[in-house]
Parts: sequence; C-alpha cells; structure tokens
Amino acid sequence: MELFNDYIEKAKEMEPTFEDKIVAQKGIMRSESFNENFEYIERMLNKLYEKTRILQNISEYTRTFLKTQVVGQKEELYELLKEAETTRDSIKRDGYKKRTLLFTEDLTAKKIDRDGIEIAPTSVSNGAITLLGKEEEFVPIKEVKVDREIALTQSNNKNILDGEPVRNFYLLDGPAPHGVAETYKLEFEKESYVTQIDIQNVNSDIKVVELIDKTNKKIQVTKQAATGFKRQLVSSVEVTIVDTSYRQVTYEYDATRMSSDFWHKVAQKEYAKEMGLSNSFDLEKESGLRQYKEDYQTYLNSVSAWEAERNAVDQRNAQMQSAYESAYSAWAINNPGAYDRS
Repeated sequence: MELFNDYIEKAKEMEPTFEDKIVAQKGIMRSESFNENFEYIERMLNKLYEKTRILQNISEYTRTFLKTQVVGQKEELYELLKEAETTRDSIKRDGYKKRTLLFTEDLTAKKIDRDGIEIAPTSVSNGAITLLGKEEEFVPIKEVKVDREIALTQSNNKNILDGEPVRNFYLLDGPAPHGVAETYKLEFEKESYVTQIDIQNVNSDIKVVELIDKTNKKIQVTKQAATGFKRQLVSSVEVTIVDTSYRQVTYEYDATRMSSDFWHKVAQKEYAKEMGLSNSFDLEKESGLRQYKEDYQTYLNSVSAWEAERNAVDQRNAQMQSAYESAYSAWAINNPGAYDRS
C-alpha cells in the first residue's frame, strides 16, 4: 500500500505551468537560449513519460486490488450462504421446538400480534397454540333463498344443497352500473354452533356475511368468516356477493320479425356456450334476419316484375303510336286538301 501511495504522490508532482520557462527570441537568434529551451522541453517530456509509467502502474495495481477484494468478498459471501444452508438443514431436521405455554383458552378475548394485527382465534391443545379451524361438525343446509335486484337468466343454485359449485348467468342490455348483487340465505336443518364459514367465490366479491339466530338477530362476521370467530348458535347465514365482470356480445335483429322468445333463446345459447354445452340456436331465424332477407328478396322480385311489365307496356305503346302515325301519313297523302281552309 505504501508503494501505491508513493505512486499517487509522485503523480501529483506537476509544475503549474511551463510557458514562462521558454523565452521567445526576437531579432537575432541566440543558440544558447535555443539550446536551453530544447533542453527544458526534453526534461519535461522525460517527466511526462515517467508520470505515464506511474499511471500505468497505478492502473495495474488498482485492477489487482479490486480483483482481490471482489474474490475475497465472494468467498466470504459463500461462507455465509453455506452457514445459512447448514442452519436451514438443521431446522428442517428438527422440525420445530416444543415449548409448554401457560395459556388460558379464551375465545372472546382479542389476541394482538407484535405488529398490532389481530390474530385469528386460537385454541390450546396439549400445551401448543393451534388455530381454531378444526371442523367439529358439518352443518347441513336445508333450504337456499336468493334475493337479487336484477332478473336472473340461468342458474344452478340448488347445487348448494349438495355442496356443489353454483354458477348464475345474467343477460342484460348493458353493464350494470354497480355490478350484479345477490344475497344468499342458507337455512340450516337445525340450530347449530358455527365458528367458521368457508366461501369459495369466483368472479365476485364477498360484501357481507351475517349470522342469524332464531330471533332473527343478525351478527356480521364479514372479516372473520374465513379465519374463524367466536362460537355462535345460529339458524341461518346470509351472504351478499357482487359481481362487476361481464362479457359484451352484440346481436343484430329485426324488432318486427324476431321471435317472441328471442332473448330467452339467446340466454340459453350463451349459457350453453359458457358451460361447454351443445345448443341448436338458429340466430338468423330467431332474430328475424332470415325473414327480413326473404321479404327483401320478394320485394326485389316484385320490383323486377313491375319493371318488366312497364317495359312491355312502353313497347306496346310505341308500336301503337308508330302504326297510328303510318296510317295518318297514308290518309294525308290520299286527302291532300282535307284540312286546307285558305
């Protein structure tokens, strides 16, 4: 490092200026001054060459130094990674550490984590903290009631009773400004204790989840529905979902010729398309476009027939006029003075 510092200090040794060292000659040239000037220039060139060599040495030393530092840091990083992997493998082998906690089971009290976020309800089992998510009893659903603001087109809501997915289909004139909302009321076969409600929604947002007891009192558990909540004795559950997604489809139709159940058949066709089912919907027929084309062709045919008839009449009139003019000419020749009143 001392050698490197010496290089730096030597590179700094540079005269501020050399213009005053060279004296310009006027008139008669003096060989002595001329030689002194060239001697000075030669000396300065030698110093410049020396400093150039010093800069080359500095460059090589810097490259070697940085390479050494990078290699050293890389090796140190590899050692840290190796230590981390060893620790990870040790933890993986150990699984987890058991520690008995003196913890009182209180489902009504809120448990706050160190970052201030509320922890989902927990339970103590054999001295270990566990999530209160175990299924003690499956509550069967007796009846499903659905309240909606917009008329439904197709649905399989009854699938809920069998634990199967539900898909509803709406056919609207345009996108609903606030989306399509549905409120499901799931009535249980009997009053049951509930601690968690599992809702798997697709293409929709869960807005409200409420528990309803036998007195029709409602308890909102929207935020805690999936994670768990204090055990409640309820007779039904209400879930409100909103769907703002839609697919725009354009249909051409003739309002005076379309079938009376055109939109119903369109809904069946679109639903079948979404569900991957076959459908024999004839768009041209049901929309009235085929009848429109047929009526228009009939109109064109009648216009062509009328034009043909008009041409025939014009031709007959031309023939009659020609015959009349020929007869008149013959009569006028035979009666030259018939109309001479002079």
